[in-house]
Order: sequence, then structure tokens, then C-alpha cells
Amino acid sequence: MDDENELSPVEKLVLMARQNEPGQEPESPPLRMVSFRVPADLLVSVQALASLTSQSRNTTMINLLEAGVYAVVSELDDDTPYHDIREHLLGE
Repeated sequence: MDDENELSPVEKLVLMARQNEPGQEPESPPLRMVSFRVPADLLVSVQALASLTSQSRNTTMINLLEAGVYAVVSELDDDTPYHDIREHLLGE
């Protein structure tokens, strides 16, 4: 991350799970409804994390997706056109 004091999305999720206190709903950008199939055991894991962090399953899914994307993107080579593609899609 740019600011060394800023937690990564993965670190935020781990911290929330460790605190085991009611989570705060994050400020949310505009949301879009999406639908996809999830294996039952993965959904159970999401629900367990949602319960642990006292957040909704939806918020937990958003946080997990953010953390996963962050983790993958941080491992991409600099010449991977991810950012160009993302900017193009945001402009549509």
C-alpha cells in the first residue's frame, strides 16, 4: 500500500476476526447486484467469518473479494496490463 501505516485488505480482515467485536459497516461505493454460484462449504466459511466479525454475509463477501483481488494484484508482474484493463472497464 502507498501509506505504510495503512492496513492491506487482508490485514483488515484478520484484525477484525481477531478482535471478535461487532464490526462497522464500511463506507460503501455504489454497489451493483451480481449473482454467482458458490460451493456450499465455501459459503459456510463465509458465514463463519461473518459471524466472527459481526458483519453481514454481504459485507464479508465484499471484504473477502477485496482482499483476494488485492493479494492477486500485488503478485502480478509490473508489465501485466491489469491496471490498464481496469481503467478501461471503469470508463465504460
